[in-house]
Amino acid sequence: MKAKPILKFVFGVCLGLLCAATSSLNAQEDTNAFVGKWNAVAETDEGEQSHVMVIKNGSDGLSGTITVDEGERELSNVAVKDGKLSFEFEMEAQGTDLLIKIVYDKSKSPLDGEWTAFVDGNEVANGSVDAERVVEKAKPKKSKSKLVGQWTSVAVLPDGNELESALELTGDDDSLSGTMVNDRGDKTEIAKVTNEDGSVRMEFEIEVQGELRDVVIEGELKKDVIEGEWVVFGDGEEAASGDWTATRNAEDGDAGEAKVLFDGSSLDNFRGYNEEAIGPGWKIEDRTLHFDGTKSGDIITKQEYGSFELEFEWKISEGGNSGVVYRVSLGDKQPYISGPEYQVLDDGKHKDSNPKSSAASLYGLYVAKDKKLKPAGEWNTAKIVVKDNAVEHWLNGAQVVSAEMGSDDWNERIENSKFKTWKKFAKNKKGHISFQDHDNPVWYRNIKIKSLD
Repeated sequence: MKAKPILKFVFGVCLGLLCAATSSLNAQEDTNAFVGKWNAVAETDEGEQSHVMVIKNGSDGLSGTITVDEGERELSNVAVKDGKLSFEFEMEAQGTDLLIKIVYDKSKSPLDGEWTAFVDGNEVANGSVDAERVVEKAKPKKSKSKLVGQWTSVAVLPDGNELESALELTGDDDSLSGTMVNDRGDKTEIAKVTNEDGSVRMEFEIEVQGELRDVVIEGELKKDVIEGEWVVFGDGEEAASGDWTATRNAEDGDAGEAKVLFDGSSLDNFRGYNEEAIGPGWKIEDRTLHFDGTKSGDIITKQEYGSFELEFEWKISEGGNSGVVYRVSLGDKQPYISGPEYQVLDDGKHKDSNPKSSAASLYGLYVAKDKKLKPAGEWNTAKIVVKDNAVEHWLNGAQVVSAEMGSDDWNERIENSKFKTWKKFAKNKKGHISFQDHDNPVWYRNIKIKSLD
């Protein structure tokens, strides 16, 4: 008489997989009853053998795995019929190749079942097996750090001037990091950030006169403001220091509060103009909003704005052209049919030499005066202020355009421009803000808006 082989099973299962729809509700319920992770015990001639089994349901039906002495095995012919789960797998015991078949009855808890071993189609051993569902504890979620988000950082320099930077902190309390981009466009990676009961410390390096210097910022977190001091070290000694503050950027866009429209990581505040999808030419590249010249159409803010203060930075490709159009309504062929435009242009090499089409001008109507424009490839800071009918354009810290929509001067300029017959132009009291696809590469960053309504 053949000795029964020693059977050692370990069944392993993935939790939380949803059951695919089956032909009837009852069939689906039967299937769901077995999907999950189970601890099982098989009775053999050698005593009890503990196992863990895996049953999962996908688009192709039921499947699973089992771990035996030789390792994990795939289950085959996994099925539920008449309330019973059955499956098969192959293994080796005592040098013999075996086919193991197990049948479980879901009507009993823990599951009661039977295993049967076959060699060349002949039954050689059998026994009972039961299984109990494993309920895995959910991993505790890490709490979001109070420091995560967008901040405006202001460092007081030794000469008394202030250096403003856009500070972004990411991660959780166990692992915080960030980036800082100053108003000159210099980007600094902040490798280490800690928050000990409101005492904030940041460490990073900056280049000073060709040498890397360690910088430490320490401050106290008080709600949405961090107040403290920065220190630059040279050769291990303090070389310079000054006051430092960071103020959290508001995210709700209420009147008087700035909202970050583009933080360098997401275009969630934007959509396409002619269709909701954003065209392939608009990309996030090195934390900037970059249009690469691929025909894609303009993008607009999802939200409409009436009176507002919009701040952003831009740089244009050589000979390039783009623009920011405001109070835009949907439904026209182009946003500029309804909205005035802040011109973004390479004045030096673009073929359009009309002063009213130059950078920072209110396109076609008002020339940007006394401006200090940086050349193509360099970052410019910009601001558009619209309060009721009053409009201001700013460039690199200076106001370069002032206009009053609907005034006698405005109407006279409209009468002498191509907008004379454009019935929708500049008539909206509120609308979307558009960034223009003008076929030329352009870059935008640090885009934020403050509602003035």
